[in-house]
Amino acid sequence: MNASPHIIIIGCGFGGLAAAKRLARLNVKVTLIDKTNHHIFKPLLPMVASAELSPFSVSVPARAIFHGHENVFVLMTTVLRIDAARKEIETTEGTLSFDHLIVAVGAEPNYFGNETWAREVLPLSSLSDARKIRNRVLSAFEEAESSTALSGVQQDGLLNFVIVGAGSTGIELAGSFATLVGKVLSKRNFRSINPANAQIYLVELADRVLPLPTIGKPQSQYAEGILTQQGVKILTSCKVVDIDETGVLIEKSGSRAEATNAHEEVAKALFIPTRTVIWCAGVKASAIVQSLGVSLDLSGRVPVNGSLNIEGHDCVYVIGDAARFEQDGKPLPGLASVAKQMGTYVAETIAARLSGKAVSDFRYRRSGTVVTVTEGNGIAVFGKHSLVGFSAWIIWLIAHVYFLIGHRNRSLVLIQWLYSWLGASPGARIITDDPESKTKRLGEAMPKGDE
Repeated sequence: MNASPHIIIIGCGFGGLAAAKRLARLNVKVTLIDKTNHHIFKPLLPMVASAELSPFSVSVPARAIFHGHENVFVLMTTVLRIDAARKEIETTEGTLSFDHLIVAVGAEPNYFGNETWAREVLPLSSLSDARKIRNRVLSAFEEAESSTALSGVQQDGLLNFVIVGAGSTGIELAGSFATLVGKVLSKRNFRSINPANAQIYLVELADRVLPLPTIGKPQSQYAEGILTQQGVKILTSCKVVDIDETGVLIEKSGSRAEATNAHEEVAKALFIPTRTVIWCAGVKASAIVQSLGVSLDLSGRVPVNGSLNIEGHDCVYVIGDAARFEQDGKPLPGLASVAKQMGTYVAETIAARLSGKAVSDFRYRRSGTVVTVTEGNGIAVFGKHSLVGFSAWIIWLIAHVYFLIGHRNRSLVLIQWLYSWLGASPGARIITDDPESKTKRLGEAMPKGDE
């Protein structure tokens, strides 16, 4: 009897998970590999980073998802190399052979050649990243309270928070931080500082926030207006030119003469002292795809054909943020909906090929775009139709809760949101025992006792 075909999936994100769930119903062996043991609902990471949601409410163990499928094996390990010609992958635990390979490794931060900035900024692409940001931000307020109470002087830039990139992640993070400092961390919780005096900066290279193909200028202006009302300082048409341990240096980009909003101080250059810089400005494909031995685009993505295969290898598929697939002359964006549809398509393609059936080319079925700006304010765009305000926020909430995996996670998120909506303080404000929770240079800045 012939052994069942072995299909390896690298990555437990939206694309990898969609493929694994479809393949689990077939007579095949599936090995799902990831560096962590869980799937993360990444659209809600900004809420974890701002202490609005618990990390456990947006993640679920991969083994729990497939506990009823004995043909699915989950391995927590790191892939070091992919040998497409020999149909092998090398991991930190050993080498595995495959009959079909699905590369769904996602993306990593893109610093556009400024790799030294990685030491100074906090990205937001994993559960660990969200926890580090939450710890850094909450620790900043604790340290501001301590330093002011003990010395009467607040450390320079300690309560300045800079978010680089005003896409959907940057917008949602800025809105969540505005709620945190304006509502949750009220002055009655502190004695020496007023959290509402914290400054939140949102820096964007484009001339508007939410510079997405699916978001029009009226929706961008709405988001900008809401965030400005909440005290967020929005700096559009601004380029980050340097980041170090003391702060961020930005300058106006292009030939745009006028400054937006109330930020005319950004004439040519502005230095923002800060200990907390969060990077939401761009991503590139995970470096592991370089071992596939094919040419990559400028964002490190792998060009794929209509079946989402790489050139010369019809048993190797690349999906999600790591893939460059052009439809109607334009590459598809790195969205969860794109990755999920790709994952389902590849699984069905493998099933068809194993049965000797022909397959048609992949085509993305466009869905709407929903973004939350602040609590109770959102943007929803469906083709030529759009909504803003509370109704759009409700659509965003329903969509995100619906796509969360597991009834327990949905219940947790709904309870925490309702708790926050009623004015109670979220319980996710605990600072964990993490070295990253201390803000930079704290040991040098704080007064020391006698030796």
